[in-house]
Amino acid sequence: MGLALYNQGKLEQAIAEYRQALRVNPDSAKTHNNLANALYDAGKLEEAIAQYHQALHLDPSFAYAHNNLGNALFNQGKLEQAIASYQEALRLNPDSAKAHNNLGNALLYQGKIEEAIAEYQKALQLNPNLAMANNNLGIALFAQGKLNQGIAKLGVGIWKELFNK
Repeated sequence: MGLALYNQGKLEQAIAEYRQALRVNPDSAKTHNNLANALYDAGKLEEAIAQYHQALHLDPSFAYAHNNLGNALFNQGKLEQAIASYQEALRLNPDSAKAHNNLGNALLYQGKIEEAIAEYQKALQLNPNLAMANNNLGIALFAQGKLNQGIAKLGVGIWKELFNK
């Protein structure tokens, strides 16, 4: 029920359903992660981070939760911690295009443009249709002064975003 409500954008109702599910089964890492996602989308980052930590306490090998924790930490400006979370997600699941893209974003914000570009390229090798990775690669290329290459990647990203849904 929580997932259905979450997918409908009914975040507060989804949060209530996830909390109810956790009263029945408090040891479900997946439910803690889902609750954290709903809290994150509702702008409740501290609560979301606590739930991601609980999910990871229950299942330290839950790569998706490491990636999600990284996103929450990134939004708080905690880049080093976010990078560590993305790296752990990638250690557990090296084929996660989204985690490579997210790691690239954190590196780019640190001014590590070459490293960010390498992560975006890995993301695109794994999933050539990942529009956000094309867009982010375009931004990183702009930051390097490679305007034509940057424009090309941004254009590809926009096209993929529009037509691959």
